[in-house]
Parts: sequence; structure tokens; C-alpha cells
Amino acid sequence: MQIVKSHTIPERIILPHAKGYTFQKIDEIIYCEAMSAYTKLILEGKPAFVISKGLGDIEELLKEANFFRAHRQYLVNIKKIQELMREDGGCLRMSNGAKIPIARNWKEEFLSLLGRI
Repeated sequence: MQIVKSHTIPERIILPHAKGYTFQKIDEIIYCEAMSAYTKLILEGKPAFVISKGLGDIEELLKEANFFRAHRQYLVNIKKIQELMREDGGCLRMSNGAKIPIARNWKEEFLSLLGRI
């Protein structure tokens, strides 16, 4: 008899920062912005903060939690997207009003993803 483990998305992730670790609820993250070897998290209802992990590391942590790499500098929470806009070659308007560019090479993947949601 084989036991199949169901894969569940965690509610929170543990993120390192200058003073220790933060236990962050995934659904509060609007988007993440690359800052060299660090990542800035933009949160709903809380101030933004910088963690000591690169955007690629954060993308790996959040890949199963409805996040999409819209641009080499941005990782967005799909649930927080308000609008796909055609201006400037395409950008996403997020729930906090921020406009995030969407790279041409990821635009088709994004539109395909929308068809599966």
C-alpha cells in the first residue's frame, strides 16, 4: 500500500532579515522587488521590509503559492492583481495601486496562466 501525501501550501513562510527572522503570512504579500542580493516585500496593511534573500530564493519558496515572475525584478501575488494594462508594453496594477511591468518574454506565460485560473 502506497501512502500519497497531499501537497499543501503553507500559510506562512520564514524570512531572514537584519535582526532575525520574520514569520510572514503569504496572503499579505502583494509583490516582491529585487534589490541586488536582497528582496523588498510589499505587504498589505503593513510597512514594506527588506529581507536578506535574493528574489530567486523567494520565487522558489513561493512557486506553489500563486506567485508569478512578471519581470526579472518583480514577483507578484496573482491574487493581488487588479488589472492587466496595455501601457508601456504591458503592466500589472496591483491591489495597492502599484504598476508592475510585465516582461515581453513572460507575457504569454502569464496569459496562459490566466486561462488556467
